[in-house]
Amino acid sequence: MTVLRRLSISLVLLCLSLWIIPEAYGADQVRVLLKQEYDRAYFSVIEGDYLLIDGGTGLPVAMPLPGEQWTVFLEGLTLKAQRTGDSTALSFTGGALLAAQGGSEAFFRFGNNSYPGDLHFIGLNDRMLVVNSVNLEDYLIGVLAEEMSGALPMEALKAQAVVSRTLATYRKSPSPYYALPAQVNAQLYRGYDRKLSYYDNLRAAVAATEGEKIFYDGSLIEAVFHANAGGMTASSEDVWGGKRPYLQSVASPFDVYALEYPKQSGGWPANSYEWSKSYSRIELSGKIAEWSRTNPDEAISIGTVLELRPHAENSQVSSPGRVTHLDIIGTLGTVTVSGENARQIID
Repeated sequence: MTVLRRLSISLVLLCLSLWIIPEAYGADQVRVLLKQEYDRAYFSVIEGDYLLIDGGTGLPVAMPLPGEQWTVFLEGLTLKAQRTGDSTALSFTGGALLAAQGGSEAFFRFGNNSYPGDLHFIGLNDRMLVVNSVNLEDYLIGVLAEEMSGALPMEALKAQAVVSRTLATYRKSPSPYYALPAQVNAQLYRGYDRKLSYYDNLRAAVAATEGEKIFYDGSLIEAVFHANAGGMTASSEDVWGGKRPYLQSVASPFDVYALEYPKQSGGWPANSYEWSKSYSRIELSGKIAEWSRTNPDEAISIGTVLELRPHAENSQVSSPGRVTHLDIIGTLGTVTVSGENARQIID
């Protein structure tokens, strides 16, 4: 079973009637969810002074030093941390916090990436959340490192910094544990390494736009952006069903350049313009089950997939072939999902 999308479902920001407003900026922190739904995590301090603090008592229990390897894990419902080489583990009455001390530059390693700021480990029943608490402007350096090339012109980097700052503020999660996810469906964030050859460019772009956000008619906008619109962006009505006057369909003719640079028939950036994916029925059923698990309010129960039936009628955009909704037909019935949800379900 092959799913083909020629024109990506995406949006563009119209700058008419938009205002970029500098705001007073202090030590604004954001909490970014790095990982969840697993019971073991590893970290090490790269540089700076850190304390490992018991979230229940607020008391320090250890001072991890640069280069030491630590494991945080759940034993039953108890959160524990253990330094590699130690015979015993530390137990926490609440969550565990790796907290940077003083005003010095402090970085830690989580996964394969370097992050600034603090690291929270939160036990929720049988799973763990790992959250990076970081200054908003430092977070934006990490976003730019993933969403843009540091070799791009400074004005392009500054524009992205303003857009990303606006979106991060608009889309803060109501979760008591974190404000933003780090995945690509929000803004991709993997921290950053100050040794990157283009780090100075990213830092300069963020600093030059410090505190600037985009407003329309006095309200912060949902400043979504895309890698490629396949030649024509979609209006907000076609993606979410709600009208946003600053998110309307416009031609995006330079998108086709992705097919020409670099000269290639597949891979990035060509596959940002058009792409196809093939799944067996079992694989597609697994994708739907994963979607249902992570989106319980929009769970899809159709049994084994028999057919996919895409629709483009009633589209308010002029771009032919853009899927506005998709019928997923299975052994237990039919469910219709939006084109945007279909895109996420099939990854």
